[in-house]
Amino acid sequence: MTETQDNNPEKAINLELGNALRGLRPRWSENAVYIEQTGLIADNPSQRVNILFNHPTGIPVALETEFSPSRTVETDARSRLGKIFAFNSNVIEQAIALRLPSELKTVAQAKLPESVHNSTFEYCLFSCSDSDKLGEPLRWPQEGWISGDIQELATFIEYTSLSENKIAKGMTILEEGIDRSAKLLRTSIGEGDYTLKKIAQSLRQGDNEQTTRMAMAIIANAVAFHSLLAGKNDIQSFSNLKLDGTHILNRIDTEWMKIRDKINYWPIFDIALQIISTIRPKIVSRIMELLTEAVSKLESLGATSQHDLSGRMFQHLITDRKFLATYYTLPSSATLLAELAVSRLSADWSERKSVTSLKIADFACGTGALLNASYAATLSRYRRATKGADDARIHAEMIENVLVGTDIMPAATHLTTSILSSAHPLETFRKTQIVTLKYGEMENGTGKEVFIGALELIEQEETLPEFRNQHDHLHGGERNIEQPVDLRHESFDLVIMNPPFTRPTGHEAAKIGTPVPSFAGFGTTEDEQRSMSKKLSNIKREYKAGNGLAGLASNFIDLADSKVKAGGVVAFVLPSTFASGEAWSDARTLLETKYRDVVVISISEAASKDSAFSSDTGMAEVLVIATRKLHVAEENSPVIFVNLKRRPASLLEAFHFSKVIRTSCCQKGDKESVKELYLDSEMKISIGHCVYTRQGFSDKIGLPGVTRIKDSEISEIAMQLSQGSLKLPRISSVLKLPIVKLEQLGERGPIHFEINGKPNGIFEIVDLESGETPTYPVLWAHNVKSGRENKIVVKPDKQGRPRGRMKERAALFFRSKASRLMINRDFRLNSQSLAVCCTTELVIGGRAWPSFHCYDNAHEIPINIWMNSTIGLFSHWVTGTRQQPGRSMLSITLLPSLPIFDVRLMSETQYTKANSIYNEFSKVEFLPANEAWRDEGRIALDKAVLVDLLEQSQEVIDALDILRMKWCSEPSVHGGKSTRLQDF
Repeated sequence: MTETQDNNPEKAINLELGNALRGLRPRWSENAVYIEQTGLIADNPSQRVNILFNHPTGIPVALETEFSPSRTVETDARSRLGKIFAFNSNVIEQAIALRLPSELKTVAQAKLPESVHNSTFEYCLFSCSDSDKLGEPLRWPQEGWISGDIQELATFIEYTSLSENKIAKGMTILEEGIDRSAKLLRTSIGEGDYTLKKIAQSLRQGDNEQTTRMAMAIIANAVAFHSLLAGKNDIQSFSNLKLDGTHILNRIDTEWMKIRDKINYWPIFDIALQIISTIRPKIVSRIMELLTEAVSKLESLGATSQHDLSGRMFQHLITDRKFLATYYTLPSSATLLAELAVSRLSADWSERKSVTSLKIADFACGTGALLNASYAATLSRYRRATKGADDARIHAEMIENVLVGTDIMPAATHLTTSILSSAHPLETFRKTQIVTLKYGEMENGTGKEVFIGALELIEQEETLPEFRNQHDHLHGGERNIEQPVDLRHESFDLVIMNPPFTRPTGHEAAKIGTPVPSFAGFGTTEDEQRSMSKKLSNIKREYKAGNGLAGLASNFIDLADSKVKAGGVVAFVLPSTFASGEAWSDARTLLETKYRDVVVISISEAASKDSAFSSDTGMAEVLVIATRKLHVAEENSPVIFVNLKRRPASLLEAFHFSKVIRTSCCQKGDKESVKELYLDSEMKISIGHCVYTRQGFSDKIGLPGVTRIKDSEISEIAMQLSQGSLKLPRISSVLKLPIVKLEQLGERGPIHFEINGKPNGIFEIVDLESGETPTYPVLWAHNVKSGRENKIVVKPDKQGRPRGRMKERAALFFRSKASRLMINRDFRLNSQSLAVCCTTELVIGGRAWPSFHCYDNAHEIPINIWMNSTIGLFSHWVTGTRQQPGRSMLSITLLPSLPIFDVRLMSETQYTKANSIYNEFSKVEFLPANEAWRDEGRIALDKAVLVDLLEQSQEVIDALDILRMKWCSEPSVHGGKSTRLQDF
């Protein structure tokens, strides 16, 4: 740190900067922000720190400054890491290096405060990878600098006060304490004991080890809150509740009832009291020993103040995940979605009444991650706009009036409330709007046979929580169980959800032995499941997103649409098939018709788990944000597809990803384009790219939006293809190769269940013995290992035997449906070679290889060689859904949308040449599609198709070489397989 000879030395700037920052955060008092002071570092009291933030519920953060170009500031910041803060012995795990704009050197001192407020700063963060071992510090971003004004700098500092090291250690401590407590309970009273059944009943779950762990997690949560409150409001600490070293149940009961009734923490302590009241006192005492020990360790870490810990832990404990798909939204994902959604709200953030009049809902709140992130984003904007107003003063109003959450799991709604409450745990409130809803229960004489949770609310405008009938509620200290929760249609400013993904129809039912998997939670009977499904299907709407094949998530879009007001915002975590899947077409139509400024965010990583925004879903996901139009008649606005290279790794990174997306994506009025997105001000670190298209979700030839693509140039080529043309790398002009949809050349063949489905299928599909001549040959399934599918001509693998008296129908069916051109419906790009194939004879196409019947049989061969060229493979991949790694999947109804060269325009000479190419390459064995970059056969086929057949120049072949390598490098193409280009 060096002072200059200008008017304002660094020290003067730091004093102004520190004081300005102190005024932006109510918790940054005199004792929380230290400016140009010594005595802060325990082992070196004479050392001066430019600015040090000691967030009351976080960790100390050092900030080192230097005028730009700041050659030593990074070294200064790194030197602060691992030092002990003298006032509380906490380790400095985070240090910020900040570049001061050089203009501040010469600003008149009277104008210095204003100039500091109006300046743009550049900064980066250094973190201890492990605060115990102090390894090589991590820099964020890895290179370059984040830029922002003083408000954004304050937010940056807030996020850095969260210790990921402490959260990780705290999770280990808490999980161990919960696990030991659960095992103690089950071994002390024995399996099947009434106590265990009673606990399970309170939680509305089956009696099993996971349910017991959940119960212990709820008790642990209550113990942690009790510890926060001890010494205040006449609440005694746990040490005062012992007698002769033993925890006394009656004393705990008394104290928890006091907290529940007088401080109005019903949501947290009532369910905990229900649980411990069923357990024998001696066992409660031993459980409390384990859990208070765990909480004590958490307190010593400072982890109890980081209320996100409970939510991260809770997701491991949720039962019924197989059926209810209650997957936990990752904290960074929740922050990204919430920041993008809340930034669209039209509130006057400087006006308290405007903020507390908002209505924000999550009707599938789960562990509360999205609702909590939305609350944090709201409070942050309020603090910034009011220049540091204490958001604790509006906490009660926010809990009582603004934040609405529903779920069918009692434990989930209790946890959601506790997470929201812990933003300001000492601020009391009268009620909450976090409610448990009826689910699958029979209720005689009410006219309602079954209940379908939040989906009831698609038609309802208010609800009586499920706990009303159980004498258990989430309303403060008042027993207002008769008061319904107001959920009027079109009244919410923001509806944000990560809804369940399970499907009420489809192959899951047969696979897991449950008739309706989406309604199989909580032990519902088969009759209940069917009745619930029927009730859902009976809901009628003008624009309906719900589709059984898409799953319950599509019905939750209907719910959000019914509740959000004109000008309000909807935000979802959805399966990536939303962007292109046929079953989601109604949902896309609803958003295109009634909403504007739709943004779809995907991740281009290879592995499914890395392409998801939730924990453990095992499938790629997208974030969707949209603003409801004021009038349906408004002109449709463009859709923006954002392709991230990776998921944000932290809350801090998620906040900045959201800023980049908000400020850097193509704006209204821009032409259709592709734009790179950079995290840093020097444009060194790309986090992905955005595709701005006026075509909406589906372009003029019906291709879906470009999602899960890593290379922005690949997205640009896909966009051009969707316009019916082809633009290759390094070629400035668009190739005059007319592209049309496959449906213009013929019709798709039958769906597989028309062939062998029960009860109306015509054939039984049986093996084809070697040397046997089948009457009805069939190409039914994939068999990569056999090697028969690596040539463009494939022999049939099965045969059809007519059922019963269907011989005449079978002959008619074959004459009208048999074809030689088959399309790969479930294309495993990293193991299979062919997008389409021709068979040696007329065959029936099956589940894996549905047939396509050309209006002109002469078109079959040119379609075959085109679709198996690199451009054809690319076309299949662009059209198909890419939810699973290394796969391009086409629904049977999407097959006709494949983009293809218009072979109708070929001359007779070209048809002759196409046949010659086909004959030559019918003997060539191709490598899997993802290895096209090194497949000599594929490269030769490309040249034959483009140069010999379509008379393109060598320049086109050179450009195609680049496209081939770029495409094979796409994570969704190689799926992480070792044959990818990067591994060679």
